[in-house]
Amino acid sequence: MFTVLRTPEREPYYQWVGPVMEVETALYSSNAARQLKQRWEIDHPSR
Repeated sequence: MFTVLRTPEREPYYQWVGPVMEVETALYSSNAARQLKQRWEIDHPSR
């Protein structure tokens, strides 16, 4: 068994048996970087 991040694109290719574990993700940047207020700004920084 190995872990794979479940995404809409992968949904039809696997038979999902999870969750196997929970994962917390964090982002770090320098103080000079622009602060993000919403999660979607990571994928769409120009909005």
